[in-house]
Amino acid sequence: MQGLRSLFHSGARFVDRTEMTIHQRTAFVLSPSTTLTLGGYMYDKKGLGMGSFTTQVTHTSSDPSVPSFTVTSELGWAPKLHCQISQPVSPQTVFMLIPELDDNGLDISVGANRLLTPQLHGAMMWSTRDGLSGSLSQNAETYNATAAVAMNSGGPNLTFQFRRALVAATTAKLSLRANFATGLSFAAGASREISNRTRVGLNVLLARTGVTLRLGFTRGSVRFVMPIFLSPFSVQSAFSTFCAATSPLLVAAVVTQLIKPGRERQRRLELERRHDMLVQYLAAARQNALEQQKLMLRCAKEKMEQERQRRDGRGLVIMLGRYGKDPTSPDPLESQENDLDTVLQAIEDSEMDFEDGVEAESGTGERITQQEVDGDVLVQKWIDVSVPLQFFVKDGELALSCASKAGLLGFYNPCIGVDQTIADARSPSISGVTPSLYVRYAYDGQVFEASFDDDQAVNLPSRVGTTWHEEESKRYELGVWDDGGCVSGRY
Repeated sequence: MQGLRSLFHSGARFVDRTEMTIHQRTAFVLSPSTTLTLGGYMYDKKGLGMGSFTTQVTHTSSDPSVPSFTVTSELGWAPKLHCQISQPVSPQTVFMLIPELDDNGLDISVGANRLLTPQLHGAMMWSTRDGLSGSLSQNAETYNATAAVAMNSGGPNLTFQFRRALVAATTAKLSLRANFATGLSFAAGASREISNRTRVGLNVLLARTGVTLRLGFTRGSVRFVMPIFLSPFSVQSAFSTFCAATSPLLVAAVVTQLIKPGRERQRRLELERRHDMLVQYLAAARQNALEQQKLMLRCAKEKMEQERQRRDGRGLVIMLGRYGKDPTSPDPLESQENDLDTVLQAIEDSEMDFEDGVEAESGTGERITQQEVDGDVLVQKWIDVSVPLQFFVKDGELALSCASKAGLLGFYNPCIGVDQTIADARSPSISGVTPSLYVRYAYDGQVFEASFDDDQAVNLPSRVGTTWHEEESKRYELGVWDDGGCVSGRY
């Protein structure tokens, strides 16, 4: 608190006058090679405002033997007429002639720009007013580095600038300037894009005048800068203030470049491990349910035959039973991409914390291929439970308690997805998608269908069941189950 108070009340530290720049441009395409641009700008610095109306005509020649040119005029506080003529002399070299007329007279610059490598290009210019200058610029996908040297009436000066994209919307910048007249200056800062048209920035400048903190805000064509003078220049105080001001930026850079990527890699490995555990659990649960159904199949066939042969004609025959998500759908697989990155992304987007489940068994167990995992386990919506339902039929009735059906013989919960835990499979009532039970059965010469929630009691024949019609046919095929759990024969 004392530091904040001294920042705004100390005589050596004060908020300087703000700077603001507003510019606006509109382009008109006159021809495929010629563009007219009309605009203007206003610049306010240290309480002094200035601005100009600008006009620019750009012609780009499609013939390498014909030069391209750009003519720019400014009418306002500082009138200026500027022309740039560019002529390619080779596929990598462009020669430039730049005459400029302003209040100080006529200035003529000549120079060349050469592409040294696909990412490195150099430029050299000579001006009647500013002398000789040269620069090298390296443009890569994630960073930009520029070094420039100039010799003019003020003496030699050197400039180095480095920009690097830390993350998708954040950029760090370092610059060093050395001038014979003004001395050495060093700046460090960062900017972040918070929307499509908005960017905020923070910059710390160490120069002969002292240490200055600059806060910037850009919205569309408006740029606002607020400089805060922190400390006058001295070997001890200026360096200490500069280090204190730049330390948050350095810490943020270390966290962004070193710590966060490492944690992301560790998190991804953990997600992959949990994904594999989930896959193995679902595969084992499905395999156990199918094995149990094989053991129940013979008894279920006998019960079905007994129900069909009842003398009162009121036998309960299960034609079809499905348990899971959307059991009335004929397709048992979810329509989604079967890519591990998609699965991991879905896990990352979830806010749920994964609980530790059963450990994966190793040894003689059969290994599950990625194709089986993606095509038959994670995307399985429901499981056919016709066999276990017929197995549970007794004396023309089917009665299941008001509890989850996932724990019954021949059942398992296929609704658990990549955004849920293994515990959700064991307790479907707390999972995001609760499985349901769909039953189609024959009773007293008619075919009915009924759906039940997972924790709903099942009593068949049911009063809530509806008569099932298929193409208005009054003859229904019944009999014994095939390998897929369906029935065949005639009733």
